[in-house]
Amino acid sequence: MKNWIILIIALLFYQNIIISQQAQLLMDINPGKESSFEFSTDRLYIEYQDKLFFVARSAEEGLELWQYDGQNVSLFMDINPGPKSSNVDNFYILNNQLVFIADDGQHGTEWWISDGTPAGTRMIVDLLEGPKGGAINCCNGESGRSIIVYNDELYFNANINSLENRLYKTDGTAEGTKELAMLNGSQRTASSFTIFKGLLYFSVWAEGFWKTDGTSEGTVMIKEKDHEGKDFYPIYIYNMGDYMIMVNGDDWDIWRSDGTTEGTTLIKELVNAKAQNNQGEFFIKYNDIALFRGADKLYKGELWRSDGTNIGTYEVINTEDDSENYPIGPKRKILFKNLVYYIGGKRETGFQIYKTDGTKNGTKEVTKLNEWVNGEVYFQSDLLATEDYLFFTGGTPFNRQLWVTDGSAKNTKEIVVNPKGYSTPERFYLFKDKLIFFANGNGVGYEPHYVDISEITLNSVDENAVDSYFVIYPTPAKNEVRILTDFEYSSVSVFSIEGTQLIYSEKQDVLDISTLTNGIYIIKIKNKESNKSLIQKIIVSKND
Repeated sequence: MKNWIILIIALLFYQNIIISQQAQLLMDINPGKESSFEFSTDRLYIEYQDKLFFVARSAEEGLELWQYDGQNVSLFMDINPGPKSSNVDNFYILNNQLVFIADDGQHGTEWWISDGTPAGTRMIVDLLEGPKGGAINCCNGESGRSIIVYNDELYFNANINSLENRLYKTDGTAEGTKELAMLNGSQRTASSFTIFKGLLYFSVWAEGFWKTDGTSEGTVMIKEKDHEGKDFYPIYIYNMGDYMIMVNGDDWDIWRSDGTTEGTTLIKELVNAKAQNNQGEFFIKYNDIALFRGADKLYKGELWRSDGTNIGTYEVINTEDDSENYPIGPKRKILFKNLVYYIGGKRETGFQIYKTDGTKNGTKEVTKLNEWVNGEVYFQSDLLATEDYLFFTGGTPFNRQLWVTDGSAKNTKEIVVNPKGYSTPERFYLFKDKLIFFANGNGVGYEPHYVDISEITLNSVDENAVDSYFVIYPTPAKNEVRILTDFEYSSVSVFSIEGTQLIYSEKQDVLDISTLTNGIYIIKIKNKESNKSLIQKIIVSKND
C-alpha cells in the first residue's frame, strides 16, 4: 500500500489527466456578473510589440482596446471617452504599425493607426464626414475576408456618399488613402481577398471574379459569367500554390483558376449543403489536395477532397447513411500532427472531433463526448493547435467546457475553468505559451482566462492501452459518478489527495460517493486484462 500511495502522489504531479491543471482568470475587467466579452467582435486579438491587444468591455469605458504583456492587463486607450464604446475591431499590422477600426464618437467608424502608445494612436482619415463613418466594419470572417494587407497597403471597402461602396487602400497616412475602384454596382463590395503569384484576387457579389496589381488601371474583371452564362462570383477563394480553388456563390460549383480568363474553369458541379455557417475556412490544403465541405445532394454536406481535377474531386467519407438525415460538419478544419482535424459527425452522435489523412480509411472519430458526458463538441468551437495539443469547446448546450486532446481518445480530457460548470469558452488565442480565451468564470461573467500550456500533461498510466479511454463524469459531482471505459476493469478505488484510500469496490459503472465531502479526489481503476492501473481526478461539490 505504501508503494501505491507514493506512486499516486508522483502521478498527481507528473502524469495523467491534468490533475492540477485548471484555467486561471486573467482579470475581471467588468466586475460583477456582467461580461467584458463582446460576441459580435470579428477579430478579437492581435499580437504587437510583444503585447497582446484585445477588445473588452467595462462599465466605465465601454467596449475599448486593452493590452496584456504576459503579466498585467490594462486599458490601452479609451478611444470614445466615458462609458460609450468605440467598438474597436479588425486588427492588422501595416508597415510595423497597428491598424484597426474604431469610432471615437465624433467621426463614426473609421480606420485608426498606432505605434503601440496612446500618444501615437490616431485616426488615419475621416472618409465620410460626420458620425456615420466611412469604414465598413462587416463581414470579415474567414468566409468573407473583406480586408487584407497587400504590398504594404491595407485594402478595404468604404462607404462614400449615400452608401456608395468603393474599394480603397491605405498606407497608413491620410495622403496615402486612396480610392482604387468602383466595382460596378454602387452596393457591391470586394471580398474573399487572396494573394496569388504576386497579384491580389477577389470577388464582387453578383459582379464577377477580379484581380488588381494595386493600381486603378490594373484592377480588372477576370470572369463575369460561368459556363452556363449565369453570374459568376467566387467565394472562399483559396491559394493552392499552383492554382486557386474556389466556390461559385451562385450555385456552389467548385472551380479553379490560374488567374486568367481562359484558365478559370469548372472542376465539379456541386450544390449548397445545409449548415454552412460558423465553418471557418472553407478549404484547407493538405499535401497536394484541398479538403472541404462538399455536397452532390442537397443538405448532404460531407468531407470532400480535390486535386484540382474533376476525377480527383470526390467525397472522402459518408458519415450519415440515412438519406432522411443530413450530416453535421465538417467545420473548423485545422492541421495538427500531420493530419487534418475538424468538427463533424452525424445526428446520432452530434458534433465530435475527427481526424483525416484525406482517405476514407484514414478518417476517424477522436472524441466520444456523446458517450462520455452526454454532450458534443460545440458546433462553432475554435480549434487551436500547438505542437502537442488541440483545444476545443464541448459539453451540453448550456454546460460547455474547455477540452484538450493529443489526438487520441484516451488523452482527450476536460480542463476545469469554472468548478460549477457553465464556462462556455470562446475565442482561443495562443500568446507566450498561454492559451487565452474568454469564458464564464465562477460568478464573474465572461472574462479573459488563460491556461499555462507548459503545465499540461496528458500521458496515460497504461502505455499499452494505446486507444483506450477512461472517463469519469460528471465533474464536479455530488453523490455519484459514472465510469465509462472501452476496456474491462476489475476494481475501482477512491483516494484522497494525500493518498488515503476512502472507497474500494468491485467493478461498478455507477459509483456511490455520497460519503465524500467537497474537495479533489483520485479515482483508480485496474485494467482486468493487463492488471495495470489508470487514475483520474474528480471534483466533489455538494453546493448547488
